[in-house]
Parts: sequence; structure tokens; C-alpha cells
Amino acid sequence: MFFKLALRNIKRSLKDYAIYFFTLVLGVAIFYIFNALDSQTVMLGLSDYMSEVVKLMTSVLAGVSVFVAFVLGFLIIYASRFLIKRRSQEFGTYMTLGMGKRKIAMIILLETLLIGAVSLSVGLLIGVGLSQFTSTLVAGIFEADMTQFHFVFSPEACIKTLVYFAIIFTVVMLLDTVMVARQRLIKLLQAKRMAETVKVRKTSMAIVIFTLGIVMLGWAYWMVTLNSSKLDDSNILWVLGAGALGTTLFVWSVATIILKLLQNTKLYNRDVNAFTLRQFSSAVNTSVLAITVISLMLFVTICVSVSAISIHESMTAKLDQAMPVDIEFPATLADESESVEVMKLYGIDLGAAIKEQAKYEVSYSDDLTYGDLLNGVMSPGEFTLFNTQGVIPMMHIGDYNAIADLFHNEKIELDNNEYIIVANFQPMVEILEKALVADVRIEFGGEVLHPASAKVTDGMYQLSSTANANTGIVIVPDDIEFPEDDAFEYIVGNFKDNVDANDLTDRILKIRDQELQNTAKYFMIETKQNLLNSNIGLKAIVTFVALYLGIIFLIASAALLALKQLTESSDNRAKYVILQKLGADSKMINHALAWQIGIFFALPLVIAVVHSIFGIIFCDEVLEFFGGVKIGGAVVMIGGVFLAVYGGYFLITYFASKRMIRERRV
Repeated sequence: MFFKLALRNIKRSLKDYAIYFFTLVLGVAIFYIFNALDSQTVMLGLSDYMSEVVKLMTSVLAGVSVFVAFVLGFLIIYASRFLIKRRSQEFGTYMTLGMGKRKIAMIILLETLLIGAVSLSVGLLIGVGLSQFTSTLVAGIFEADMTQFHFVFSPEACIKTLVYFAIIFTVVMLLDTVMVARQRLIKLLQAKRMAETVKVRKTSMAIVIFTLGIVMLGWAYWMVTLNSSKLDDSNILWVLGAGALGTTLFVWSVATIILKLLQNTKLYNRDVNAFTLRQFSSAVNTSVLAITVISLMLFVTICVSVSAISIHESMTAKLDQAMPVDIEFPATLADESESVEVMKLYGIDLGAAIKEQAKYEVSYSDDLTYGDLLNGVMSPGEFTLFNTQGVIPMMHIGDYNAIADLFHNEKIELDNNEYIIVANFQPMVEILEKALVADVRIEFGGEVLHPASAKVTDGMYQLSSTANANTGIVIVPDDIEFPEDDAFEYIVGNFKDNVDANDLTDRILKIRDQELQNTAKYFMIETKQNLLNSNIGLKAIVTFVALYLGIIFLIASAALLALKQLTESSDNRAKYVILQKLGADSKMINHALAWQIGIFFALPLVIAVVHSIFGIIFCDEVLEFFGGVKIGGAVVMIGGVFLAVYGGYFLITYFASKRMIRERRV
């Protein structure tokens, strides 16, 4: 009997369950997709190194999944409480007819089990289907071969999804049972009459709070953009706090300000706009904290997603510029043996593998530091990017010109008493040029040198995973002698065309890490292939973690907005009935409802977008090392996801609310 009643109730309240079901299906599908990524990579034939990267990525995603489970659990519990409240009169009727709370709890338990089973089944089916398409994304990031593509099902991800959501549903059932058990009959029967109190703000107070909120947000925006160089551990929390509190104050007052501004316009008195705006104002005034949290969640989602996709695009672009040579290693090891000869002992002839090479010497002497260059041209408060005692590397002009062709640099000329600074990391370029413009002299090896140019020369001298990683090297005349203990020789070159760079790199690193570890012959060797592999690994982890969290935060934000608006529609049904009795037709009521829900959904999104503009500017500065934030492709991708998820929740909310205000049953 209980099963039939539970099934009938679900069918009868199917539209009430739309948001609940939509959230569950999305949550299950996303959870499965991201936990099945390791299975998607099995068929791609990845190298040993890439397989290790996948294991690391899987471990990271497993940790993130625990957090995601908590977020989804909170959402499901919140949605479940809405449904219980929505059906309070129904449960009150059951109790009036003699049904005990234990039997009502049994009905709720069965309904939750049925909804859970259906949503898990549908979510897993969608997740398994969509996860096949993620193979393309995985293959693109790992630069793998898709010729071996075939359908993949991950039993591990399926079991993990079932276990996590079984725990969530168990908690939901217990909480729903406790919630019903604590309700008294009179409260259940009068639940629909106990709507939230309409909160009306005084206009004068709203203006003061609004102004204060704008001032706090303006200060936070200024600190993360125009004054970002002053950000450090001592004030970053103040900036974040000002942004959060400013957002809260803005939300607290903005609805009242908008209502007041529109009251004396023709728009306010047209059709049922007065009713719509007052409903919107009431909804915002009773949801200040919720809208603030949702705005901040959307803000984090946009910034994290844009930054992650931008890092991916930036690290992919200009790789040839960042890695112009195939290999770089020290010429002499700590025990004064030659690295080429050491590798020969292990069966690797680097000399035979390299078709063109050059040797250069770099000095890391304490006699030249950033402080020596910049103490006279910058205040102590401006030294935020580096330690003033940090050593600036130096190189002879002859060595620099010897490697110029390999690194695609322009060759330079120097007089005997001059120096040039070569760099391409833009923040450091701007700082170092202050010393050049001020004609700062440096004293080294008994010689006093002055700048040959007021501009930093663009160039690089080391392999790097990004194109703009050179923070600065001083080029000095050949007759300057470097202290022997501080000078190190390096060899750079390109492999012959018949050399398998990936295989050779794996063999070299295996010998270094297994045979030479903890010996005087251990050396830091870098190859283009190794950097490419590391680049791919970092891209994969950053991209998938950001997308995982971004999509979950988006679902959480949209679901909370939808449930809040459905609660408003349920509580305010009587107002719409009165509006209809006063002469408003269905078209006008539907139009008013659509505008009310649309503005309610738009408010936190607009706040988040404005926050994100300044947040992305700050991220652009922080991510300068990766080439900055490139928002073109990122905005299109993120916009599409937002449109699908956010728009989907809006439509479901609108149609569910429209049905609620028209329903006749008790």
C-alpha cells in the first residue's frame, strides 16, 4: 500500500520534483564523468610519464569529489526541505484521516528511494554517454591518438557515484523523517498561510547602505587592479572582506533603490509592473544572504573557469618560442666530470644524438643582486615580486651571441664599459627598465659598467615551459672575469632528425633518477619533450579541476535561486489570485511572473559578472607568467555552459511557478 501511495504521489507531484530531479541528474552525471576520466585515458596509449600524470590527476579529482559531494548533499537536502514544505497540507490531511507520523515517514522514505533510484539511473546513463565525448577533450589535452577509440564504461566511477549518492540519500531520508516527526498537525494544515513577512526598507537607510556598499566595492576593485602591487598577506583578507561585505550591502539596498527610482516613471504604472517590481523587491529583501552567497559563488566560478581555460590556451600557444632547442644540460658535473662522458657509460651518446649545439657560461655571483640595481630607483614598499638579495645571473656577450641563433634572439653589441639586460617577463621588464633609465652603474670584477640602452632587450637563454619566463640576465663584456665558484657552463642543442626525442628523454631521466641519484654525478638536465610532458600534465590537472568545481558551483547557484523563487511563488499564490480577480488576464500574469523570475536570476549574475571583470584583470596580472588571461575562447565556452545550465534552471523555475499560481487543489 505504501509503495503504491508513494508512486502515486510522485506522479501527482511530478512537476514539483522537476528542479529536484534536474539537480540530481546533473549532479550524478557530472560526478560520474569526472571520476571516469582515468578510464577514458586507458585506450589512448599514453606514455609512462603521462600515465603517472593521469594517476596524479585522478588523485586530485578524488579529493575534489569529496568536496563536490558535500555541495551536492547540501543542495539535495535544501531541495528536499522545499518539497516537504510544499506538501505540508498534504501530510496534514493524512494525519487528519488517522495516518500516524511513522507511516507518513515511510511514504517519504519510499518516495525518496524511488526518486533517488530513477535520478541515479538517468544521471548515470547521461554521464556514461557524455563521458565518451570527454575522450576527445582528454586526447586533445594529452595530445594522444584517438584511433583506438572505443566505448568505455568505468565500473569504479559507477560504484563511487552509487556509494556517495547512497550516503547522501540516506542523510536526506533521515532528515526528512525527523522534520515531519517534529511537525504539529495545526502547523502542517496552516503551512501555506505562513508566508514570509514582506520586508520593506526605508529609502533613506537604503541610500546610505547602498553608498557604503559601493564605496567598499570600489576600494576592493581599486586594490586588485590599479593598486595590486600593494597587495600582500597583510591586506589581502581586508580586500576580500570588503568585497564580500560590499556585495552584501549592495544586495541589501539595491531592490529598494530600483523600486524608488522607477515609482515615478510611466514604466512603473504600466500593466502590472508595480506588482512585479514589489514582488521582486520583496524577494530580494528576504534573500539578501542567499543572493550574496550565490553572487560570490558565480564570481568564483567565472574567474576560476576563465583563468583555467586561459592557462590551457596560453600554455599551448607559443610553445615553439618557449622551447626553441631540444636539450639543455650542464657541461661539467659536481665531481668535475663531463656530463657527455658520464652518459656514455650508461649507453647514451649525447654527442651523436645532437646535430647542432652551443656552449655558454652563466655566473650567479653574490656581487650583483637586484638590490644593487634597484635600491636607488625603487622604494622598499615596491619590492613585492622578488627578494632584493636575490642574485641576477650574468653572461658574457660572446656566449650570448653564440646561442642567439638557437634561441632566435637578435645578436647584440657592447663597448668595454657597458652592460645590457635581457628579459621577456613583462612585470620584471618594467621594473628593470627603471634602473636602465636611471643610468644605474654596476661594479663587477674591478670594472664599472653603465647601461648601453635605456630599454631591456627581449630574449631568452634557457628552456622554459612558457614563452615569457626570462626574469632577467645581465650581459657583460667578454673581458669581465667571473668567480670560478659561481660560474657554470651549459650546453644547448637540437636532436638529429632520426632521434626519438620522447624515448631518449625517458632513458636520460631514468638513468639520472635511478642510477645517479644522491651522487656527485647527478645533474639537472632539461629537454623540450620533458617540458612538453610537464606542460600537458599541468594543463590537464588545472583544466579538469577548474571545470569540475566551476560546473558544480554553477549548478549549486542556479538550484538555490530556483528553489528560493519556487518558495516565493508557492507562498505568494494568493496574491496572484487577487491580481486575477482585479482584472489581470493570464498573459499579463505570466508576463509579470517571467519578469520577476528573470530579474531575480539576473541580479546575482550581473553582480558576479561585474566582480569578474575586475577579478580577471587581477588574474591577468597574476597569470602573466603563463602569458596572461586570454578571454576570447574562454568566454564563448563558459557562456555556452552558463546558458545551458542557468537557462535550464530559469525555464524550469518559470514553468513550475506558473503551474503553482494556477493550481486549484489543496
